[in-house]
Amino acid sequence: MSENGYDKAVKILDKIDLVGPRTQLLPRSICEAVVSKIDAEPAACGSQFAVELTARLLRNYPDFKAHDAKGYVLALKELFSVYPLSVCYRATGKEGLTGKLQFTPKTADVKKALDDEMKRRDLIRANAKWHMQEADNRRQAAHAEQEFNSRYPDLETRKAQVAQLLGVRAM
Repeated sequence: MSENGYDKAVKILDKIDLVGPRTQLLPRSICEAVVSKIDAEPAACGSQFAVELTARLLRNYPDFKAHDAKGYVLALKELFSVYPLSVCYRATGKEGLTGKLQFTPKTADVKKALDDEMKRRDLIRANAKWHMQEADNRRQAAHAEQEFNSRYPDLETRKAQVAQLLGVRAM
């Protein structure tokens, strides 16, 4: 799946709406690709990426002044290192902290943004699974209906059978 296709699928799955019988479902292959991409990502991005993410975040705040700048940067690095890269990248991007806060964020703000992004990612994964489950439910219901209808003849055959039974009784 291309990045553009993945982004479109995520946009559809990034909703809290209930999935039900009237929901237009994404194809199973797309949902499986979204789930596998989320599951394949390492749980923690590691130290090297954490340094880059810290720099990415602080670049957006040129007036950065901290009482203990080294301690603040180390705290951010430690915080970023335990979250998945995609979560950190989104939290430090225009959709995340830099788009919301005008001033240098506290570590608590960064942690909240990372936790919110984790919840968003979990919602997307759950919705993809829900789409797959709903597709299975619909397939089972269609199969049950088809099986039910196959037990009984169509309308014309039933009319002929009724006419024959009524004709047999009349004799």
